Amino acid sequence: MIHDSAAHAARPRWGPGFRAVRFGVFFVAIALAGCGSDSGPLAGPAPVEPPDLLGNPDAGEVAFRDNCASCHSSRDGVDLAVFEFNEFDIVRRGLAHVDSATARDIAAHIKRLDVESMRRHVPPFQPGGKIRGNRPYFATAQPDEDMAFWVDVFGTTGFPFSMTRQALLAIDPRDHAVPLAMPVWSLEGSNEDWMPDGPLPAELLDADGGALRSAIAEYYRAPTESNLIEAMERFREVSVGAGRMCWRADPFPCFDARRWMSSLGAQHYLRSGGEVRVPAEVAQLWWDVGESEIALQAVSRNREERDAAFRSGSRWMYLAYSHAPDAFREPAGYMGTFLRSQGLNRVSLFAALRRMVGDGPVHAEHPDQVLEDARLAVRRSDFEVGANVVEFVLFHVVEHLRHERHPALDVVGARAILAETWDAARAYRSNSAQWTRISDLHDQAVALLH
Repeated sequence: MIHDSAAHAARPRWGPGFRAVRFGVFFVAIALAGCGSDSGPLAGPAPVEPPDLLGNPDAGEVAFRDNCASCHSSRDGVDLAVFEFNEFDIVRRGLAHVDSATARDIAAHIKRLDVESMRRHVPPFQPGGKIRGNRPYFATAQPDEDMAFWVDVFGTTGFPFSMTRQALLAIDPRDHAVPLAMPVWSLEGSNEDWMPDGPLPAELLDADGGALRSAIAEYYRAPTESNLIEAMERFREVSVGAGRMCWRADPFPCFDARRWMSSLGAQHYLRSGGEVRVPAEVAQLWWDVGESEIALQAVSRNREERDAAFRSGSRWMYLAYSHAPDAFREPAGYMGTFLRSQGLNRVSLFAALRRMVGDGPVHAEHPDQVLEDARLAVRRSDFEVGANVVEFVLFHVVEHLRHERHPALDVVGARAILAETWDAARAYRSNSAQWTRISDLHDQAVALLH
């Protein structure tokens, strides 16, 4: 209800101008009423109270479920209460879907919800609880703040020579503010937000004998994390695969369906009002939204559209990564490419290093993940950190191959990755003593791959 329906293109986008017109009409009516007063020409108009926008909350609860819950996946409007949508905005935007009396009833229902609220334009789950820097939401390229992020994480503009795997593994990405705003809950006239533009398609709800419909109904009956994860898994099963929605030429239906499911997961954790660790199964949908967002405009010839897609996609991906840093494979440096397009080179380097030392789902599924992240880290380094990063990376690769090497590792492919890493590492040969150590580590890694 608060965001536009599936027919978003045909419906008006109610912007700030509409609010101004409404208030303008209201105050003109007050002035005209004063002109007709019997109090005489010297008397001003009698004070007028603002119109009461609240109706019957019980009726509003039913009306919200009947008219709004298909897009507001919580079914009760908890997101409107959490993000402090005021009565005027709820009524104003509700008028696109219901009559004025019903809109006022819905506003009363939302006002009655007892939840801990947060400021409406603060992105939920923002790492560090704030956005680093003071740039606008749509800003890009913040190299100073990118470096400030790195210093916050490592305490230096370089890379600490004493860094260990255990110390890096202990760094929680959620604790460090990044100069990149995560998606806000609702932006009128934009797709760079959580709110979908329509309900889940019947095609998905009815697929595989209604598996997704049943899973969502069970979550509504008993809103536990396990039931939420079950619904997420069923969604992925019915939406991904040959001939399914997320494999078709038009990426928008897939993008919007993924946003719907992502918002369902978000609202589950918003209810807690405290610090949460979102499981990988839920974060996976957030990552998938980022991929779909990029697919929407990545082939566009319009530079602004491509920049917007890269910006929004990197937000969704880093949001997912911050909650599950060991869960997502990054073929050819996918997330890092879009982070770097925003000027976030050090954020991109940190992401590769932190995932490299992890031991999560992505490492179990992809035996070469440590080597792949080693390659990404060396390629993303600059001269201030490069030599120390190379030494740290190769030391970790040697320890990994010696003690944790996956039995299914493709040795030929691993050698190729190591060769690419070594080619990039050659840029840091200026310190002869350190280069001797680096060369020795490389030789050990090569020997362990024979």
